[in-house]
Amino acid sequence: MPKVSWSFNSYTWPVNPYSDSGWVTEVTYAELQPLAGNRSLLHYVGTKAARRTISGFIVGPKAQEFYDHFQTALQSRVTGILVDHLGQSRTCRLVSFKPEVVYDRISHLNGRPAYKYTAEFVEV
Repeated sequence: MPKVSWSFNSYTWPVNPYSDSGWVTEVTYAELQPLAGNRSLLHYVGTKAARRTISGFIVGPKAQEFYDHFQTALQSRVTGILVDHLGQSRTCRLVSFKPEVVYDRISHLNGRPAYKYTAEFVEV
């Protein structure tokens, strides 16, 4: 399968993430404790929506554009299509974006920011 650039809500990343959790679903259950019981009763309820956490670095002229796009998507709670490097797509929402400014000598000399980021998406 050919590798493609990541995109979310029609915005394409300038650099692919270096870390990706893949789509992870979590099983949910209700735990009950009977009166005077010494064991818990677990009732399977279902699964939570799939989550995907990615992280990476953005440097160069597109760094500020990336930062602005993700901050806007987070604040406006936009639902969009996330396409990963394999071309697989899912409808999801950005629920967490944590950018951290890092020092990059070349970017600093050119007056451009460099970011290390972590973003989390939830399938809707």
